[in-house]
Amino acid sequence: MRFFIVALVLLLVSVIASLFLIEDTGYALFQYGGWRIETSLSLFAVLSVLTYFVISFLVRIVSGFLNGPKSIRLWGKRRSKVKSQKELMKGLFLLIDSNWSRSEKLLSQHAEGSDLAVIHYLAAALAAHQQHSIEFRDHYLRLATASMPDADLAVGLAQSWFLIQDNNEESAQRRLEQLHADYPKDAMVLSLQSQLYQRQFAWEKLEALLPALKKRKVLSVDGLDHLYQRVYLGLMERVENNTQPDELYSVWKRLPKVYKKNEVLLLRYALLLQNLGRENEAERVIENRLREQWSERLINAYAQVESKDAVAQLSLAEGFLSGHDKNPILLMGLGRLAIRCQLWGKARSYLEASLGIMPSLEVYQILATLMEQLGEEELSHQYYREGLALACDIGAQCASSMQS
Repeated sequence: MRFFIVALVLLLVSVIASLFLIEDTGYALFQYGGWRIETSLSLFAVLSVLTYFVISFLVRIVSGFLNGPKSIRLWGKRRSKVKSQKELMKGLFLLIDSNWSRSEKLLSQHAEGSDLAVIHYLAAALAAHQQHSIEFRDHYLRLATASMPDADLAVGLAQSWFLIQDNNEESAQRRLEQLHADYPKDAMVLSLQSQLYQRQFAWEKLEALLPALKKRKVLSVDGLDHLYQRVYLGLMERVENNTQPDELYSVWKRLPKVYKKNEVLLLRYALLLQNLGRENEAERVIENRLREQWSERLINAYAQVESKDAVAQLSLAEGFLSGHDKNPILLMGLGRLAIRCQLWGKARSYLEASLGIMPSLEVYQILATLMEQLGEEELSHQYYREGLALACDIGAQCASSMQS
């Protein structure tokens, strides 16, 4: 294209020059040996341009002929790449459409020679995995590594995921730990490790992984909170049968400060302290949190801790009546504490006030037992009957909702 533009420009210049020379054509003389050529300057200029054009054209034809095979090869390669890219897209669409067999065939057939061969092979491996063809799946993974050795991370992640799906957790763990050593900051490696350790209930390994999961923002805020809760509940369950509190103390000490405010973790810790006979410590843990933040769940648990000083517990709990005097959970808790203090009238008053706000099977049970202890048999039977009637109503409502 550039050649023709240059030729056109030269011709245009020649025409313009001829117009200027039309009145005075000039004179050109060439002599070599016995040869002598005479002509006008304008004709010589036109012939020069035409000669240049013809020679250049012949040179291009010869050059194209000599470079023909190379050009054909390059054209063939470009055509092959375009075709492999089209087939890759078709294969991926078939994969998304769950057409595993056709997808595998198309992806594997057009992988060789493609610049995106590693994607061909990884997608083909997924298609083979979905067909439970383990041998072919692993074969494609090897081809993916061979086609692009630098893609070790991508291939390793795919292999680890396949192993987890196969329930081959031991091999998956070894592969992921190797990847973690090579790529400690990779979010996908951390995510797969987290999933695997949760399946294995490997709470100690997960605990060590939590700071990296948080730093790399692998999980959402809610997801991370849930995982912290699950990990430390699991760690506490591991030590719940111990007769000494040292390991329980260690778990609680390692828990980040922000998660010590988590009610589920705090109440589990308090319950385990009570199981170890450390009621006063359990009371302090719940009390300190209650002073920071009021909670029905906390006050309910606090009222059931049998510390040495029930009067002090009742006094503290009654302080929450300001602002929560109509709360049935608080009133029930106050009733429990008043019973422990043998303040029968106050206990009955709190419990009946709780029933008046929200009938509860638990409160009916406590009142019935209290009346029985006080010799009020008729009242005790009445509370038992009312509690039974409430239980029947709740059961009927549950059955109705299940049927609908």
